[in-house]
Amino acid sequence: MSPRASRPAKPRPGYNWVSLTQFLGSSFGLLAYLSIGLSTLTYVVLQPLVQHEAGIGWDFLLSGSGALWAALLLVPSLVFSLAHLLQRPVPATSRSQSPLPALALAALPLVILIGHWLLEQEHLILLPPVHVAAASLSVGGLVWLGIRKLQLGGRRLVWGGFASGLTAAPLVSILLEAIVGICLLAMAMIYIGTNQDLLTQLTHIESALPHIETREEFQTLFADFFNNPVLLGLLLTDLSLFTPLIEELFKPIALWLLIWRRPFTPAQGFAIGLLGGAGFALLENLFSGANTAEWVFTSSVRFGATAFHIATAGLMGWAIVRAKNEARYLDVFLVYGFNILLHGLWNGIVVLQNFTPQLLAGREVAANAGLVAITVLCVAILIYMNKKLQPPLAAKRPGRTKAS
Repeated sequence: MSPRASRPAKPRPGYNWVSLTQFLGSSFGLLAYLSIGLSTLTYVVLQPLVQHEAGIGWDFLLSGSGALWAALLLVPSLVFSLAHLLQRPVPATSRSQSPLPALALAALPLVILIGHWLLEQEHLILLPPVHVAAASLSVGGLVWLGIRKLQLGGRRLVWGGFASGLTAAPLVSILLEAIVGICLLAMAMIYIGTNQDLLTQLTHIESALPHIETREEFQTLFADFFNNPVLLGLLLTDLSLFTPLIEELFKPIALWLLIWRRPFTPAQGFAIGLLGGAGFALLENLFSGANTAEWVFTSSVRFGATAFHIATAGLMGWAIVRAKNEARYLDVFLVYGFNILLHGLWNGIVVLQNFTPQLLAGREVAANAGLVAITVLCVAILIYMNKKLQPPLAAKRPGRTKAS
């Protein structure tokens, strides 16, 4: 009997590991933020009942609402990556030039004023949506400045870049910064152990710290520590050197992972890096601003930090693509160094303002002018790079964009 003719094997669709990684990362991030948000809000509700204390933990309420908002923003990345894995791409939509993102920047001062009024009237139960709006409007407006009219490459790529800034970039940064922080803290404790004056104050600080309510009381309590040149040097080394080194490297983490698998244009590199920085900045806004005592101040100054997070990440993404496409490797190091300098300068000024304001006595205007200059420079970078990377008029094709 002749051997049975073998049928050709059915072709099996290969796994798209990029989409799978995006789906898993977005899923875990969504579950993590959802857990944080729900557990925090549960604590807010149960804490007065269990501890029999009047009042609500308003800071926890803001943090919980911020976590839930972060979880919600991961849904598009999860949906688009899952659709791609199932080979059911979501229909493309044409990009409209809506004025709404531009209006976000104009609406930000109004939202902060509303939050200020709610705090003065003690209507804090209404503050969470205002907090979320204030944290998001600056991000939305600055992202619009950077990516409008650019050819981005599909919604899966766009939302994936943003999701990486909400999940992978902060996770890696926090882990590495914790390692560096522990090492520097160990050095600080060794130094304090050799300084009897500082050592004797630890007991007083331990008893007084739970009763601290304002930044001024905190500064007074730790004045001798922050004024010590060795301890101040370690603090500046941590926040003005190692923190920028780590964060500026990992904010465009999506591009580092994708650049070896597919080609990108410089405009796409700038956009993906920028979106990673936007997710990173939004997360900082949501959690660092969750302090009712200083909400108005923090929500106002976060605009500058948001601007440099987004602009520097976009520049890094642009440089990475140029290095890959044109072998311009020096550009990566130059941009990375510029980003570290800008980030470190911002952090250094903020550290001095918050921990050792007496060192800036008579120079407060110069310090604030430095922060404003960095903010203006970063906004200018977004506008300039967007104009530089927009396709020529002849290359613009009206209609629908490719879905991916």
